Amino acid sequence: MPIYLDRSYSPDERAADLVSRLTLPEKAAEMNSSQAAAIPRLGIQAYGWWNEAAHGVAREGTLDNANPPTLVNTTSYPVDLALGSTWDPSLMYREATQISDEAREVVRDNTLDLNFYSPTVNLSRDPRWGRNDETFSEDPLLTGEMAARFVDGMEGKDPSGRMLAGSGGYLKTSTTLKHFAANNSEVNRRTGSSDMDDRTLREYYTAQFRGAVRQSQPASIMSSYNEVNGVPAAADGYLIDRLARQTFGFTGFFTSDCDAIFEIKPKLPLIAKSITVWSAIAPPSRLS
Repeated sequence: MPIYLDRSYSPDERAADLVSRLTLPEKAAEMNSSQAAAIPRLGIQAYGWWNEAAHGVAREGTLDNANPPTLVNTTSYPVDLALGSTWDPSLMYREATQISDEAREVVRDNTLDLNFYSPTVNLSRDPRWGRNDETFSEDPLLTGEMAARFVDGMEGKDPSGRMLAGSGGYLKTSTTLKHFAANNSEVNRRTGSSDMDDRTLREYYTAQFRGAVRQSQPASIMSSYNEVNGVPAAADGYLIDRLARQTFGFTGFFTSDCDAIFEIKPKLPLIAKSITVWSAIAPPSRLS
């Protein structure tokens, strides 16, 4: 039996074995953020990553290279801004638990499309943004608390971020904190730059990510479209490695927003410069 099919091995060992069996084109096909391709020779089914569940299971990524279809047979709960206005993280936990219950009912085979691009933890600081209903508040502490309880309820953890008894170490669903970081403008959200000093970045615009990561260790984080201080967030070693991984302690995986990689292609010289500067302050082992 191949190692990747043998449950006596650890998930890390099984994943490493499976990846070693993929061809380069197959690896590239698995990077499709709407639906990763099926690989029949290895028994891999197509998997939809782009699913939404901010206030109920709203979309399931069953299409290739297209927006996920809207679901019409699921429960719609109060939006995040309404939940944040309750100042009640325990209520958020109860709601997220019910959302994940329903997710396991409606997704394909009760096994596929269980990664959700939720919750949005950007701060609702400016009413002109246009997406404030997706956010919990303008306060990093409250937002971090609400986001942590959302993660716990969705992923099958207790309100302290520990896996529930009987889980066997498997997540109920997986969540994605978004958008990292300072992505609070629709006018130029794909290419604009959010410029600030390091204290503002750490104590305001990323503090809620830090709180949710340390309390609940979500499965993934989505980088934002925009630049931060002139560097595209999807290729920013300072944000992804120095802050999220080394400082906050994040151990999950990063995904980019939909067209973020496409948007940074014209800026590759700038990214190369960023990596050069970053390599001077980070251990080489952290630059993978």
